[in-house]
Amino acid sequence: MLKQLDIESIISQILDAVFYGYSVLEIIWDYRDGLWLPSGIEEKPQEWFYFDEQNILRYRGDGSADGIELPDNKFLIVQHQATYYNPYGEKILSRCYWPVTFKRNGFQFWMTFTEKYGLPFLLGKQPRNTEKSDTNSLLDSLEKMLTDTMAVVPDDSSVSFLEGSKSYSSDVYKKFLEFCNSEISKAILSQTLTTEIQGSGTYAASKTHFEVYDLLIQGDKRLVEKTLNKLIATACGLNFASVAVSELPSFELYEESDVKATLAERDSLLQKQGVQFTAAYYQRYYNLKDDEFRL
Repeated sequence: MLKQLDIESIISQILDAVFYGYSVLEIIWDYRDGLWLPSGIEEKPQEWFYFDEQNILRYRGDGSADGIELPDNKFLIVQHQATYYNPYGEKILSRCYWPVTFKRNGFQFWMTFTEKYGLPFLLGKQPRNTEKSDTNSLLDSLEKMLTDTMAVVPDDSSVSFLEGSKSYSSDVYKKFLEFCNSEISKAILSQTLTTEIQGSGTYAASKTHFEVYDLLIQGDKRLVEKTLNKLIATACGLNFASVAVSELPSFELYEESDVKATLAERDSLLQKQGVQFTAAYYQRYYNLKDDEFRL
């Protein structure tokens, strides 16, 4: 059943709940070979749904106050740190709203500052009784000179360059944008050392930050496993009504190296107890060729 689904895409849709608080996945059921099996999982827009007073998710439908009750076995509801008082879950991106907003404005102010003080000021001088049209012509020539580095001015006019003297102020914008980036990193990752290196750090600090990051990864893994196990339980319930909960298969995310190490430890204990493994066993579970081992 799982091989027929785009698992990577489904996992990405499940993890959207971390950023937006919750996500709603519609199961597209297909009846084939005498079984009801999911042919696809599609995330639906949040604005289509709301939680009622009993914290039950409902479809807004035509916009009526009562909405429409969701059919059974049709949707997977993924909630990130939801509570009784907040069934919509904890929205990580809501913590990033102000840092992102101020960061955008900071970029705009920094660009204005760079244009103002990064280029030299051009000062044009003309006699006091000069016509306004001649002054405008000189101003146009100075404007072109900033981009084309050349201009033509009358003999009785002069042009001088004035360098900006406030370059030190650019550090204010840089530090402000770095602060915004740090706030965004802390909101999403709960730490900053894995994304930003400022000054000299210590091994202990980096290890602590990585442990915090690893805890977030473990939380994401549990959210994915919980949702996909709901899907498996729903499919088993539709096709095998008499199956016990303890007999249900489970979905688990793991690293291949961890499995190999655990398997080797188990096999070592079994060998000490007198179990003898065959060549086919080592080929199947350790991916070894005939000429790579001997029993």
